[in-house]
Amino acid sequence: MSRVLVVDDEIEIREILRDMLRDEGYEVLEASNGEEACNMYTQNEIDVIILDLIMPKKDGIKSIIDLTRDFQDVRIIVMSGGGLEQLNMAKRFGAHYVFSKPFRMRDMMDAVEKLSQQKTAPLPSQRFVKRKMPKHEDEE
Repeated sequence: MSRVLVVDDEIEIREILRDMLRDEGYEVLEASNGEEACNMYTQNEIDVIILDLIMPKKDGIKSIIDLTRDFQDVRIIVMSGGGLEQLNMAKRFGAHYVFSKPFRMRDMMDAVEKLSQQKTAPLPSQRFVKRKMPKHEDEE
């Protein structure tokens, strides 16, 4: 059974996601801010994190930066009502999926399923296509 950490300062959002994930067979942990989330991730085996961006103590962007720095295989889904700029920033810093609130629950569940089935999450640098640099004449 996969374990999902739901992180949002709004208890109603956590409860909705918790109930939906449990109905789909996931074990669910909850945190109300980024600081709690980072601590919980270090102390538990967690397969996927669903993370809000705008929270007290430690916001989602700072949490993504800290988690991806310390754990290469962390799998993060971001949700936010803060706008596209923040969602794009989350993607650049390591979120695998981003959702603008309100979102369709089926889309969220599909993202959780895809990430929980991966053996390891790609590093942010592996998500971009790397082009081969042309060889210089003296390298042949």
